[in-house]
Amino acid sequence: MKQVKMLKDAMKNNYIIPAFNFANFEILRGVIDACVETKSPVILQVSESALNYFGDDLMFGLIQAIRKIKLPISVHLDHGKDLNIVKRVIKLGFDSVM
Repeated sequence: MKQVKMLKDAMKNNYIIPAFNFANFEILRGVIDACVETKSPVILQVSESALNYFGDDLMFGLIQAIRKIKLPISVHLDHGKDLNIVKRVIKLGFDSVM
């Protein structure tokens, strides 16, 4: 639902919401810092390999920290191929899956 609200607002107000994949902390930090600086919403995308790199506990902690940022931020599984991984990320708090 979070992404739907974000996208409806973007369509209504004629702006885009970028989606960025992140595979490490440095990329995540850069994207979030830029979004905070510009007060821009964003979709953070995670691949299955990035999910495995971070691990469930760390990814859960990252999602909890992301939720504290005062911006519309959505976390998305990008190109999930395995139903078990889809179930896993939903439990971790992802907003959407592909």
